[in-house]
Amino acid sequence: MSKARILCVDDTPENLLALEAILEPLDQELVRAASGEEALRHLLGDEFALILLDVQMPGLDGFQTADLIKQRERTRHVPIIFLTALSKDAENVFKGYASGAVDYLLKPFDPHMLRTKVAVFVELWQKNVELRRQSEQLREQELAALDQENEARYRFLGNSIPQQVWTALPDGNLDYVNDRVLAYFGRSSEELIGQGWSEYVHPDDLPGCIACWTEALSSGEPYEYEFRLRRGEEWRWHLARALPMRDETGAIVRWFGTNTDIEERRTAEDRQRFLAEASWVLGSSLDYERTLGDVAQLAVPRITDVCSVDVLVDGRLERLALTHVDSRKAVLVRALEEASLSPDATEAGALAIREGKSVFVSDLTDEQLAAFARTERELEILRSLELRSYMAVPLAARGQVFGAITLVASADSGRRYTENDLALAEELARHAAAAIDNARLYEEAE
Repeated sequence: MSKARILCVDDTPENLLALEAILEPLDQELVRAASGEEALRHLLGDEFALILLDVQMPGLDGFQTADLIKQRERTRHVPIIFLTALSKDAENVFKGYASGAVDYLLKPFDPHMLRTKVAVFVELWQKNVELRRQSEQLREQELAALDQENEARYRFLGNSIPQQVWTALPDGNLDYVNDRVLAYFGRSSEELIGQGWSEYVHPDDLPGCIACWTEALSSGEPYEYEFRLRRGEEWRWHLARALPMRDETGAIVRWFGTNTDIEERRTAEDRQRFLAEASWVLGSSLDYERTLGDVAQLAVPRITDVCSVDVLVDGRLERLALTHVDSRKAVLVRALEEASLSPDATEAGALAIREGKSVFVSDLTDEQLAAFARTERELEILRSLELRSYMAVPLAARGQVFGAITLVASADSGRRYTENDLALAEELARHAAAAIDNARLYEEAE
């Protein structure tokens, strides 16, 4: 795996030395810069996976340096984490995010937390490098295929490539798809070549996809676009790329294209972005009832269809927040609230609180629904909600359980939770529990 370059920018040598000591276990390439100007010089020639940027520096401060970094096309997508001794008030935080930061840490920071955050961005960068490497390999295979005069040989090569491979005529109509395309969509070659796969493209992505393909056909420039493709009930992100083959006069005679599955990369990016936003919301106020409600709103529909937050108040379980992707169905969920908050409730949130560990069901059965319901009316409501998957995670800090956060997937989105989703929920719960703990400690101190 390629080593990632991490740019550490601070005008204090001792701080740079401390950063190197914290990040040394990650075994990546650490590059020092003692000023904003020096950091910009490094960025002119080298590629970096992440920038750790001090805010208070003579000359160009951290905000000004970040603005200049984000203005350059080559470096605008490099993630920046601000490290600052300034107070973490809303003005400074908003200024940091406005400058393009993905996170904002207040000195002195937790070394383990910093190292964990950096490790996530390093892993994301390495996956992107691997994807580019695979894409380059694929490009070489495509170009090699262009030189083949034997159509049968080319088709054999197309079926040997792990990506979806397709070709199109100069007008954009498909004339060949490999076996992986047929397997993904579950359609015959004749059906796909005649109709294409527009009906399988996510409705939100289809207009942009068509516009990009139309522009490529018109200009003759390479085609590249990211969109979601449906497989059964599941949507997966793909990167589509196509190159034109020209004859001796320069006229396009065929397009050679591929669809590469990038679901893992997009999911990692979306989850990291969600956690960063949720962390900021939770840290923005000591009023944890409000911030947890805001986080529930943030979670729907980005990572779940239903989100509820229950907390223990004087030994009783109270619902702090409930958000549903469909406001009409939220009324039905509230009709079950008394049962789900009772002392002997078998609902996932109550169970997670009693046992002090996560409850996770990837594929919810009707038998399990029946076990939750106390009456036929409750079972009827549960069935009408079309629930498919759920997980509940206790909100625990310093050995104390404060409540639980429950995420439910339904037919509204078609999602089903995996172990990766559970890991995300547990990380969110850790941040939420810390917010509750900090707020209550502050109240006790007063």
